Amino acid sequence: MSAIGYIGNRSCMVSQGGRCEGCPRKLVTSQIRPNDDGRQTASMVVQHLGLDKKVLSKLDLGPIHRELEADCLGITRQEGASNVLLARVSFNCEITEAAQKIRDYLSFNLKIPGDEDGVLTSDKMQEVWKGREAFFKSIGHFYALGRTIANPKGATHGPQPNYSRKDPTHDQFILHSEQIVVSYLASPESALMIKNYLKALIRGKYPGSTSAKVYNMGLHLHSKKTCCSACEYVLVGLMNSWDPVLGFLPKFVQACEQEGDTLSLRVPQIPELPGSFSILTTVTANEPDQTHRLAQERVYRRKDVALDSVPIDVIEVAAPLTARTIFTCVVNPHVPRSPLLHREIEGTVVISGSKKTKGSASTIKATQEESAAALEQQIGGVDRLFSSFKKIRLKFVGKLRS
Repeated sequence: MSAIGYIGNRSCMVSQGGRCEGCPRKLVTSQIRPNDDGRQTASMVVQHLGLDKKVLSKLDLGPIHRELEADCLGITRQEGASNVLLARVSFNCEITEAAQKIRDYLSFNLKIPGDEDGVLTSDKMQEVWKGREAFFKSIGHFYALGRTIANPKGATHGPQPNYSRKDPTHDQFILHSEQIVVSYLASPESALMIKNYLKALIRGKYPGSTSAKVYNMGLHLHSKKTCCSACEYVLVGLMNSWDPVLGFLPKFVQACEQEGDTLSLRVPQIPELPGSFSILTTVTANEPDQTHRLAQERVYRRKDVALDSVPIDVIEVAAPLTARTIFTCVVNPHVPRSPLLHREIEGTVVISGSKKTKGSASTIKATQEESAAALEQQIGGVDRLFSSFKKIRLKFVGKLRS
């Protein structure tokens, strides 16, 4: 096993073939697991070590990213769809129930109050921030912080958008789905909403729980394309910002400390100590973005290799570089896949640009059609089950009468 925080020279390459200086990305191995339909999945495993270096808890991110990809494919299989992103968050918790302490990783799809169309665009976030200027300023805070952390020498790496002036030519680098998600997480209500989702999940799984400690948070994204350099810097800024107004971390800590509930949450954290409480960001995508041209290093087929010998990329949540790294895995879109069933998409679909952006209309339509088809598929399944039950009942009654 290899600890990703310290992987040697794994780095994306720029189009000219040189090393990507100032890039916070680390490539992650993909693999094809037994009984899969040929689809690749990330080999990432997150683990939390105690002071004695023993594993306290761990989470396999392969299934999480695969589910996100399946939802994404259900929308983007139609031509003309704009870039689509879906997200899931995870929390590393210690839960107290009946005087027992239980370590568990809990995760749920990120549900963001969006438009009636079922998608989130920059239009909604400009409403949340009450204008374009405040919206851009919220993202610009994270971009500036992330670039300082990931690229302290100021190396040329991708576009350098200007978030302060009202120049529409920069929209193409700013109104990306990743930056829209970050802008939402910077909004005043996001931390409280996510805390409430987490508490509901803890109550549902551990009905007798009285308290929980939350040690780390994971932000897991799947998109058609990998993050561009600007999106990477914005994400790194989100992962490290303790700004009392824009930072998600301090607002989440404050939300967890609110009283008035039978289930109390606490976030053990030291803002001055990186890794005491942080956000881990992982990304899978089907295509490289314009900033990077990535080639996946290795693909392992577990049916051909002994399970114990397949390398697993282990991410130590408290490692110093973890909060400064975007862990990225490119899953090959050309591998044959079996036909996908329609899926009910539980999380929010985030698309780049606005409703007026080319491709947005087709994406909104595809999202609505996918949800409707999934519902019809479920109803059809129930009808078939009822019909089968009715036939069995008639046969049974017929035998009784004979």
